[in-house]
Amino acid sequence: RYNSDGSLDTSFDTDGIVLTQISASNEDYGKKVKIQPDGKILVAVQSRIDFNYDFVLVRYNSDGSLDTSFNTDGIARTILTGNDAIYDITLQNDGKIIAVGYKSNTNDDAFAARYNADGSIDTGFGTSGFFEYDIANGHNYATAVAVATDNKIIIGGRYTNGAISSPFVMRLNANGTFDNTFDSDGVFLQTNDE
Repeated sequence: RYNSDGSLDTSFDTDGIVLTQISASNEDYGKKVKIQPDGKILVAVQSRIDFNYDFVLVRYNSDGSLDTSFNTDGIARTILTGNDAIYDITLQNDGKIIAVGYKSNTNDDAFAARYNADGSIDTGFGTSGFFEYDIANGHNYATAVAVATDNKIIIGGRYTNGAISSPFVMRLNANGTFDNTFDSDGVFLQTNDE
């Protein structure tokens, strides 16, 4: 953490720098950071164990220490089958956390997970806490997420169909189902260069 003049803030973990070893992982990439209203720091991490990537959330207290009220050790790892890349996170007003990316299946599917404020999976979202959608027979990546004022969830990304790679936008209801009032089926696919 830096002070406003660019110098390291030594009140943050005594030297301004926090390094966190995530158990059993070979490599970890911080992808997004969100500051919660209470000052806690939430980091989305793409973490690899052997050849499989997982969604990982790490939460720190404002002083840089791990927040042990979050999944007991400050780290919430979601292990699914295959590779799962996390790209973005957002916070809901009720403290719940939405993470998006992709899940490796026959193809790479657009994927979202919702967590309770304590780091546990919110099983009331989508199917047992997860939303997954295969847009086309290729690679589908959810790369951005936001929550609207009506609590609907907006997800953007890219999908590949053959040699064509195009953007998409989808809107979900607060419970993780498609909002069919958005483009009649909940998802808008850009299919040309207009």
